[in-house]
Amino acid sequence: MHVASKKGMLYVGSAGTAKTTIIKDYFNSIDKDKILTQNMNFNMYTGSKEVQTVVESQVQKITQKCYGPQPGKTLIYFFDDLNMPYLDVYGTQSPICLIR
Repeated sequence: MHVASKKGMLYVGSAGTAKTTIIKDYFNSIDKDKILTQNMNFNMYTGSKEVQTVVESQVQKITQKCYGPQPGKTLIYFFDDLNMPYLDVYGTQSPICLIR
């Protein structure tokens, strides 16, 4: 349903409920010719620069200000442990703000 609706999704649950395993199994079962996937594991040291590098690695310039996956393909990012980046001096998590 997620891919068909082309909407963002936040998959939540308690620790040890196999969230990562379920998503990775799903990624292994999809048609790689139509759907591109990109994984990134967040940790305490994850910064905005690393997130930007991962996001830009799978997109190309479509128009002057618009970027996206290759024509005819859908791109799904999986950011694991989204809550892990450290809080900066302003109480924000800049990698998460960048994704938003």
